[in-house]
Amino acid sequence: MSILQSRLDAIEAKNVGNHFKHEINKITRKGHAIVNSAPFHFEKFIFNGNLHSNHIEEEKFTNYIKSEGNNYFKILQTLFDKLYYDNYNLFDEFELEENNYSEISPETLRLKRIIMRINNIKDIGNVPIINELIPITYLKKKERRYQGIRLFVNIRENGYIDLYLIDLYHLGIDAYDIKTQTYNLDRNYNSNKDCKVCISRIADNYILKD
Repeated sequence: MSILQSRLDAIEAKNVGNHFKHEINKITRKGHAIVNSAPFHFEKFIFNGNLHSNHIEEEKFTNYIKSEGNNYFKILQTLFDKLYYDNYNLFDEFELEENNYSEISPETLRLKRIIMRINNIKDIGNVPIINELIPITYLKKKERRYQGIRLFVNIRENGYIDLYLIDLYHLGIDAYDIKTQTYNLDRNYNSNKDCKVCISRIADNYILKD
């Protein structure tokens, strides 16, 4: 059992007596094969100031969108409206996936640098443990834009899920190209680097909650 899986299991066991409003399916993989799947309960999803776009040229990362009203905008607007208004069960559309990369792999270190930049974290040692929320297979088959969407989050001991990064184009850690069925960071980045619309426009009507 991985250290990360043990940590998530410990959080779940600690909070088992609480009546959390939400749950999500936690999947554990070995390579591409799923070795375990189980419900994981949580209390609340915290936006954590990260419903906005960023472009980091040196890391070949962007999560700007082409225009308001395109499919990415519609998908994110629906998703975050549900999360904001607290009437959403992530279990219906997303899965919690453990990161298969080692803590010292180039992929993980790059992801941490991106998260540091976006969250104004000065020391890489202060980057929290990060998990991925990925769309379920049904959504990825229904709409190809779901293929690249990842929400990188941290799960606190109290069952709160904090958002640290929104990835739209599979640029956060592996850059999968649905057309070629391969991973290519340069291709994915070059296809989207000129997008200019910030996803924060989705939240123009939101107000700050306690």
